[in-house]
Amino acid sequence: MKRKDFIKEIIELVREVVGIDEIESRMDLKNGKGLCPFHNDKRIGSFSVSKNKKIFKCFSCGTGGDIIKFVSLFENITYVESAFKIALEKRLISEEKYKQILSKKLSESENLKIEKTYIKQNLIEHQSKKADNETLNKIYSLFIKGFDYLGKNRLNEEDRKHLKNKRGLTDKEIEDTGYFSFPNRYILKPFLTDLEKNNIKLSTLNNIPGFFYNEKNNRYDFTTIKRGGIAIPIRNEFKQIIGIQIRKNVVNSHESRYIWFSSAFAQENEGYKFGTSAGVSVDVIYPEELKVKTIFITEGHFKAKKIAKEYNSIAISIQGVCAWGNIIEVIKNIQKLYSEVELPYIYVAFDADMGYNLAVYKQALKLGEALQKIENKKIFYVLWDSDFGKGIDDLIDNGKKDMVDKISFDEMNTYYNKYIEILISLFGPDEKKYPKEAKKELYEQIILRQLKKYKNI
Repeated sequence: MKRKDFIKEIIELVREVVGIDEIESRMDLKNGKGLCPFHNDKRIGSFSVSKNKKIFKCFSCGTGGDIIKFVSLFENITYVESAFKIALEKRLISEEKYKQILSKKLSESENLKIEKTYIKQNLIEHQSKKADNETLNKIYSLFIKGFDYLGKNRLNEEDRKHLKNKRGLTDKEIEDTGYFSFPNRYILKPFLTDLEKNNIKLSTLNNIPGFFYNEKNNRYDFTTIKRGGIAIPIRNEFKQIIGIQIRKNVVNSHESRYIWFSSAFAQENEGYKFGTSAGVSVDVIYPEELKVKTIFITEGHFKAKKIAKEYNSIAISIQGVCAWGNIIEVIKNIQKLYSEVELPYIYVAFDADMGYNLAVYKQALKLGEALQKIENKKIFYVLWDSDFGKGIDDLIDNGKKDMVDKISFDEMNTYYNKYIEILISLFGPDEKKYPKEAKKELYEQIILRQLKKYKNI
């Protein structure tokens, strides 16, 4: 048998014989969920394993695939090496054959070609196709009526108080954004009737995240949130509602406060059909009047809202430091919309601890590298002392918005490489052993003190 055919045979054998639950031998899982090992995950919920489909997926950073892909990422080896490693562990091949086949390395292009043949095909097979943005906007623009369908206020008093007192939003800002208290199933019947009144077929819900078909009740349905929450319409650069994020009112210790309106669960559970994942969407917030010709990128809707208001800039919110999806295309579209205005600067404004949270900085670096490819744009990182506030919204609320300073992409990388070199010389190459306080103090000395506003502090 030719070597190429043998490799294909082993990959297909591993995919058929070895279950995705083999992941549990390498990380902790509870009911198919765990902390994603591929980004700085702090709460269980985003990383999910489907035994029926034999795939894993992180809905925060977007990483997903089969058991071979997981092991390749987890152990930093190629897809082919991963397949043979698993085959050896499961005694599907001998150690002699393992050494023989891997003694001759495949080229990077050969590895990628083989991986794409399997992993991409696997993901496509199990994903419901999300509707286009125009259709999403039509459905969600009706759904956000929420409790209006029952003759009640779409935003209850408690949720309104949170938005006004905790988030500093005015009634006009609340109304314009379209926040609503996430509804219960009592709105289902009038909502479905409203769809038909607007000449929208119910089957359109097949591809709308958050909706699914309940075979037991023989009707379309939507995912509900226990004890409710504030629903946030996520709008793209064209102001279309392309997703809904929910700030849950009550969370357990292992749960995320913010979740997406999604029905991905229906894809793998009996009795349901047509569930769709929310995927990754970026949220674009425009100021009432554009005075500062800069595009900010931050993590979280309310931070972006605060930036647009206080700095009179366009703000893009990503929902996780590695979940920036199609942000390059979004920025290019924004520039087209503002064709008569030059927007030369992009400011990346993650939390103040970005500089000494190595996992977050690595993602910020990847984002910066991608942004560098956009023509006629200068990329800066926005930094400040964490004593003034963790997030940029905290900084603003604490009256310290003038204490932000910027550093160029190239300068940041130069200083950061020096910073890492010193950490390695002091504590060795294992990042997990770096003391948090030491990382923070060194970051302030090596990087923060280089900024004009912090040189003499």
